[in-house]
Amino acid sequence: SEAQLKEMLENTSMFCRFPMFLAVDEEGGSVARVASSSLNVAQVESMGEIGATNDVANAATAGTTIGEYLSFYGFNVDFAPVADVLTTPDSAIGDRSFGADPAMSASMVSTFVESIQNTSVSACLKHFPGLGDADGDSHELLISTDKTIEELRTTEFLPFISGIEAGVDFIMMGHISVPAVIGDDTPASLSKIMV
Repeated sequence: SEAQLKEMLENTSMFCRFPMFLAVDEEGGSVARVASSSLNVAQVESMGEIGATNDVANAATAGTTIGEYLSFYGFNVDFAPVADVLTTPDSAIGDRSFGADPAMSASMVSTFVESIQNTSVSACLKHFPGLGDADGDSHELLISTDKTIEELRTTEFLPFISGIEAGVDFIMMGHISVPAVIGDDTPASLSKIMV
């Protein structure tokens, strides 16, 4: 229930000696742990639907809406937004991404970051260096991209750069292999070079 969730998060914070990050996966669309529960909160459409509008005001509204209800319950970190550029239609990221246009995705990401962080909820860009180019789901198997660092800088990195410039508090590393950059199949999340 609403009261149970608030009490759990408040108690968790009170019982800890140090300030805590109380985080949740709340992207909007199909990845909405709070909105898809029995709690009565505003439903936010997928970032793919928001990106298709080409209106950054919709990304601002999404960030504010999600941030306000997460803050109300006591969360202070949201593992969102997805900053992946959907360059491969078969990518497992699907409609979780703002879309295939790197510049528009970058604008949407920075606007979402600013909006959610204005509600005292930290944003977390994911999944660096970008999963939108890879086939397969990194939760289930090792995925890779053959892009060079120059190619990544002109496409996949743009939303991450934009989010950093907007003051994002966190970046989640992806479990994608980038052999053209690091020279082997080590996932980015375990690569000193990529980190």
